[in-house]
Amino acid sequence: MAIAQKMVNYAMRADSGLGTLRRFLFGEKPGLLTVLFHNIFHDESVVTSGLAYPQEGVTQAQFRTFLDCWQRAGYRFVSLGNIIAGLDEGGRYVHLTFDDGYSSILDILPILEEYQAPATLFVTSYNIETGHAFRPDVVYREGIAQGRTESETSAIIESLKSKSSAKVQKFMLERYGEAALSNADSLARPLTADEIAGLATHPLIDIGNHTMNHINLTECSLEEKRSQISGCQKAVEIITGKTPVAISYPYGNFNDEVLDVARAEGLLLGITCEEGKNRLPLNENLLKLYRYDFLGELQPSVQFERFRSDVHLFWPAFKKLLLFLTTHIHFRFGKG
Repeated sequence: MAIAQKMVNYAMRADSGLGTLRRFLFGEKPGLLTVLFHNIFHDESVVTSGLAYPQEGVTQAQFRTFLDCWQRAGYRFVSLGNIIAGLDEGGRYVHLTFDDGYSSILDILPILEEYQAPATLFVTSYNIETGHAFRPDVVYREGIAQGRTESETSAIIESLKSKSSAKVQKFMLERYGEAALSNADSLARPLTADEIAGLATHPLIDIGNHTMNHINLTECSLEEKRSQISGCQKAVEIITGKTPVAISYPYGNFNDEVLDVARAEGLLLGITCEEGKNRLPLNENLLKLYRYDFLGELQPSVQFERFRSDVHLFWPAFKKLLLFLTTHIHFRFGKG
């Protein structure tokens, strides 16, 4: 695991260097960059506490440094409204996105205000309505408490991504129990409905659709696709008085059927997890926007250079190799 992570870091650093060289020789192409965050932690001690799934392991200090990099480079932070209205084709833009609906966004509001950086918060309505902890946090917290390794808990989290909503819920209840699901630690709790309603009135925040139960939509029936997307649309409208115009597909997975359902629900913009700079004008690509995932284990400046790069060679190749290797490894769950 440690070797693989080092290889990932080397590949990303190499692409960062390539991008810097290309920009020095040929300049930088315009475009829109969208960036993914989940939970933003107060500091490194919280990331390693074992009480919440680290996910990207991003701290507030790293987040601030990252925004500072874009500002100093002359990028403009833009909102959903700016994107939908149309961006000048010669500009360079960044849009910040936060998936799931962690309460930590309340702690970084002052940073967003300082940089006047709009952001979209994509929420899973089930967690907002019930207050139940997010699945990865339950699996991680309970697994660590039971003596499992981080690799084992990560394997369980990955395995659940391909299961239906009913099977996921059954597994979670049988393995961890209702009490564990409803116990959302303060380090990783979902926002409340009241907090969502308050954020929806903030000039820098938009609330988006992340489905009801954070299920892989490509593994769902057409009926469940409609239910997951429509259910979140209605829940957010009830809470905020506003109907979402954007969706972040859980795990970044989508297909033509998912896109058709999104359009039918009135969604104008869709965010994937496919990496890349979105070329302007966006036109027909509004429902399939590329997005980068910011990682706490890499320096913000390195990721800033990689994201804005117009050439990627090492990381895409290494990512394909990792995908090949992981699809040929079968994880077995221990008793718990």
